[in-house]
Amino acid sequence: MEKRPEGILPAQLILATDIDDTLLGNPEALAKLNYWLILNRKRVFLVYLTGRHRKSALEVIWKEGLILPDILVTDVGARICFPPNYISDPFWHKHILAGWRPHRIAAAVRSLPMLVRQPVPALFRLSYFIQGNTGGKRIVEEVTNCLQQRGLRGKVVLSKGIYLDILPPHAGKGPALAYLQKKYNWDPCSILVCGDSGNDAEMLNLGFPAVLVGNASEEVKNKDWPPTVYLARSSYAAGIWEGLQQWNKALRPIERPS
Repeated sequence: MEKRPEGILPAQLILATDIDDTLLGNPEALAKLNYWLILNRKRVFLVYLTGRHRKSALEVIWKEGLILPDILVTDVGARICFPPNYISDPFWHKHILAGWRPHRIAAAVRSLPMLVRQPVPALFRLSYFIQGNTGGKRIVEEVTNCLQQRGLRGKVVLSKGIYLDILPPHAGKGPALAYLQKKYNWDPCSILVCGDSGNDAEMLNLGFPAVLVGNASEEVKNKDWPPTVYLARSSYAAGIWEGLQQWNKALRPIERPS
């Protein structure tokens, strides 16, 4: 990948952010953040990490007028795509898909009545809605036990208390971002990770500078986070901007989103 020119920072900023309910949610704040990103585009390397599948992620990027990312990570970290056509990284997929048995896993968890299958492509992950008032933690335990009893391997990820993903065991937003950091030798201090929910927890907890936006879901808001995670008061894109101000004092300031 072409090396981007350095700006006023000794190392470029890598902004690694979730899309839904992190970047999106406050159009006015998003417009101001986008304006700042346009002004600083040569200084900022932009990575989106989303639970959406590739087609859905590209659709929402165009629909919401988001800046095209330098790397797009979809399917809760199970797929890494590069521009201009957002082609998948074959090395990452070979790594995570070894031993992945989605059809056998789907058959195994069909006996759990609280899970309702989401209509998303199953190659990289299995996605479910959780119905009823069953506690999220107990559901994760039940699904994990169901897989273990059948000798199947998968990572169970709960988000917002109502979404459950089963991923290849080495996949996830955290492992995907760690892979990219190592692949491109990014300075860990130049990375800012932004998220709001359970499927962001691994990447927020990598030890890179991170911000949990103010509208974060309860499953992550009450976690015992390390000092590297900044708990923003502002929500959505305004929370990202608050985190930028906290971690990147040297960047040229613009009007603070209200």
